[in-house]
Amino acid sequence: MASSSADSSRTGAERKRQNIRHRHDDDSWASELRGDLLEEIFTRLPIKQCVQIGLVAKEFRYTWRKCRNLDFGREFVAAYSRHQLAYSDVVDHVFDSHNGRENLKTLRLCFDPMGAESLLEKWVRKSFELGVEELDLDIFQAPVPFPTNVENAKLKELRLNYAMIQLPFSLKAPMSLTTLVLREVDLNDRIVEAVFATCPQLETFDMSSCYGVRNMRVMANENNMFKVLKVGGCPEISNIEIHARSLRRLYFNGAVKRMNIVEPMFLLNEANLSFLPSTEYTSPWLVEKLVAAISVNVRVLTITSTFLEGLAAKMRQGSIRESQFCFSNLRELQIVMQDRSFTNAGDVAAFIKNCPRLENLFIEMNGNTTESAVYSDMLKKPTIDHYMSFLNALKFVKIRGFKVTNKQHERLVKFILQRARDLQRLVLLRPKKNYRSCRAVPYLAPSEEISYTNILASWKLSLRAEIVLCDQMEDVYSHPQHATKWFYSRR
Repeated sequence: MASSSADSSRTGAERKRQNIRHRHDDDSWASELRGDLLEEIFTRLPIKQCVQIGLVAKEFRYTWRKCRNLDFGREFVAAYSRHQLAYSDVVDHVFDSHNGRENLKTLRLCFDPMGAESLLEKWVRKSFELGVEELDLDIFQAPVPFPTNVENAKLKELRLNYAMIQLPFSLKAPMSLTTLVLREVDLNDRIVEAVFATCPQLETFDMSSCYGVRNMRVMANENNMFKVLKVGGCPEISNIEIHARSLRRLYFNGAVKRMNIVEPMFLLNEANLSFLPSTEYTSPWLVEKLVAAISVNVRVLTITSTFLEGLAAKMRQGSIRESQFCFSNLRELQIVMQDRSFTNAGDVAAFIKNCPRLENLFIEMNGNTTESAVYSDMLKKPTIDHYMSFLNALKFVKIRGFKVTNKQHERLVKFILQRARDLQRLVLLRPKKNYRSCRAVPYLAPSEEISYTNILASWKLSLRAEIVLCDQMEDVYSHPQHATKWFYSRR
């Protein structure tokens, strides 16, 4: 009996030790798993945070060697500018220490490569060997050649600031490239054509403040993935020809006579057409052709007064006639009035009456006074009272730079209030105060402002419409989806 009880006690003790051993093994396995999982998470953080984690936790002190997000951009430069280490030394040390077994997600560089051109090429080639997916080179002081004769089958996004791309443009395997952003890059016509010819999965092409391109041809009809085209601030472009059936968003800044959309864009949802002012009167044929190509399905549109000039009523075959068009699906419209504009309130009214589903209207006066009545009478253009159409869908209107003493501004507001059946809010923002200018902006006294608002209220067709007259600093109301200055310009 005594021996059997002793054996059972030993068996029980062994079971306890085995359970403790198994529990310890489970805990160590779970701890190892958690450590591996955390390390995998940490490698996806920017290199700066990855290094900081290694200083806090010893088990992760070498995790930065596996970092997949090598972000040496502006934030990194600002953080390490007070240290004595040279930027190129830090970046070079990271690349030399990288284990090379992990696919690189992002490489972002921001520095002056003067005297370090060989290092830049070394880092780019190394990143391509690591299968980098996003490459962002922000170079300043002096443009350097970008190495395009390297092989990378995983590159998806390429952003170049102040670089030079030289032929042959080959990247060897650009099949995966979806986004190409070029800022102040020296190009030529053949390079742009090569981009669209060799990148069948390209979705976004963004080119701002670039030089060397004169006759730009966007040949993307065979690419059903192409959705976004942005071209702005490129002064040497004399002509841009667009073949892109699948385009969803179009941004352009330049002269109206330089843009040619060859065929209608049935899938286009957004268009921001910042046409520059011209010393000559805008050709109606060019603008009407452009409207015919984009008006089918566009829902958000930004235009300038130069655009309106081409659609204004003109002498046609011996009589004053208006352009025939309709933006049947347009929901939001932003009009930027420019200096030296040949448009008036009647031209604005003539445009918005052809937008039957327009809900939100934004007008930027920018200190501009619309054309004088003398010029309008000389052209025999119809006045705003000529347009009797109702604005059945219009709900929100904001006019920035509204002047109470400007008769054209007042007539436009009166037209909107008397034609908008379902208007909910009209916001009138006074011009910004210019303390450097000797010309004072006319303002109303508080009592006069109340009386003026009451006059405006007497014009409204929608009884529930709210009328707000305030300074631009007090603007807390809806903003347009498009920024008036959207393209990049550092010079």
